[in-house]
Amino acid sequence: MTSRHLQRHVVYLGRVEGRQKALALAASDLLVIPEWVGLVAVDSLAAAIPILTTSHSSHSPEAEYLIHDENSIFVDHSVSTYAKAIQELLCGDSQLQQLTTGCRSASQSLSIELMADAFHQGVLSWIESRSEQ
Repeated sequence: MTSRHLQRHVVYLGRVEGRQKALALAASDLLVIPEWVGLVAVDSLAAAIPILTTSHSSHSPEAEYLIHDENSIFVDHSVSTYAKAIQELLCGDSQLQQLTTGCRSASQSLSIELMADAFHQGVLSWIESRSEQ
């Protein structure tokens, strides 16, 4: 089946949790999150579903798990650029498949222990930065 025959739909879900999130991830090819990427970065890698986002200052530290052109795409923070990137990813299979493979690969190098340690280090850095003020 070529990408011309593959139909994809964009559905706005808003915040979902638990079973609803698991079902949504299972039915998704791409997560389209234009601004604030937080813990969904971990969901993205665990479910092998790439994220398309913008280069925006509001991302939380978990966005550092995302690597542009490997397991996610970061584009300029502009509506037209973002819309074009959505279209390109959903209409062409090769880049989306490459990003999906990148998510699977990245998830294998992450563990609960590593994420807990990174969180701990982040909290310590934040405390240190606050004490310097």
